[in-house]
Amino acid sequence: MTVGYVSESGFTRLQQSLANHRVRQAPQTITHAELDALQQAADQIPIPGVIIDMIAQLRRDLGAKGIRVSDRRCGKTHGVLRAHALLEGRSAIEEDDLAILKYVLWSSPDQQSEISRLCARLSNPIGLVSAAAPFGRGVEPAGGMAGVS
Repeated sequence: MTVGYVSESGFTRLQQSLANHRVRQAPQTITHAELDALQQAADQIPIPGVIIDMIAQLRRDLGAKGIRVSDRRCGKTHGVLRAHALLEGRSAIEEDDLAILKYVLWSSPDQQSEISRLCARLSNPIGLVSAAAPFGRGVEPAGGMAGVS
């Protein structure tokens, strides 16, 4: 689809709209101290045994589909789950947090749909949220997390 320029009659309306629009504030940033505090808070979030069992089951299910997830990558899921729970405002990891792993476990794009499906099944076993929905309810990070290994 090609989108053309604004028409002459629409150009004046666009300019008026832009002139009357409030200037956007600069993006909010956090200090290194605030980042350190968030990392320390995330490190304090426990990982329940049931979540460890679910990660192990997910790894077995992926293996059965021919998708190998390294021990190292599986170990890195703990930090991702802790951070996700913290960003969701919780002090504990829940089954719903497992949905975020669809951004971490794949190593090639052709694995994404199967991993997404299996993560959704574990995090939402009764199917209330589509496997295609980002995080089940949040906003997908730009660029994903495929670089985690």
